[in-house]
Amino acid sequence: MGFVETQKKWTSYLSSVQDGDIDIRIGLAASMTIEPLLPYLGVALIEGNKSPKIDAAPYNHIRQVCQNPYAYFAENTDVLCLILRLEDMFDVSSTSLLKDVKELTDDILKLAEGFAGNLFVSLPPVPYLPQHNVNVFEMPRDKMFHDVRLILLDKLSRARNRVLFDLDDLMSREGYKDVHDNRKAYMYRQPWTETFYARLSSHLSRMVFAQNVAPKKCIVVDADHTL
Repeated sequence: MGFVETQKKWTSYLSSVQDGDIDIRIGLAASMTIEPLLPYLGVALIEGNKSPKIDAAPYNHIRQVCQNPYAYFAENTDVLCLILRLEDMFDVSSTSLLKDVKELTDDILKLAEGFAGNLFVSLPPVPYLPQHNVNVFEMPRDKMFHDVRLILLDKLSRARNRVLFDLDDLMSREGYKDVHDNRKAYMYRQPWTETFYARLSSHLSRMVFAQNVAPKKCIVVDADHTL
């Protein structure tokens, strides 16, 4: 389904859905403007026979959401999804990045302790900095990225209700040139193409169904001993 059709279907749904129809509530908090994801995710859930309500926190309010999620989302929120890009939140050229990431991870752990629903957290992608010379980095970029992921994986493994997803892997599968939209990034803090928002919504909707929809059971009866 293309951009126009997705927008029309989501807008039509929002105009007709009643609060009593809602069967899953999702909160999104991202380091960038995440509103373009809402129609794609909403329609993916609708096509899976769900009636979602999706709310988005203001961009780059992840730390604030971790400290007080219910200032942004309803207390009966079923899924809270944190979408992180390092370059939006920190000086990725500095060795202080690792300290900053440890502090952020501590905040996410506190959020997980007090949030009753499912917490989705992205492993951030390699920073996309087309305007930077690699010589400005105080440590090799690949090592920095590796160390950041180790911190997140090690600390967040302790959270009982967290589900991690690899944003960098999703981008590499799509192809970086088909993921980034520099014009929108500079104008609206919306760094990705419509194609990637659709891809990300497909991945997140599958995660939602896996965590919130009871699996179907199949009973197989061997009546003639052929199995």
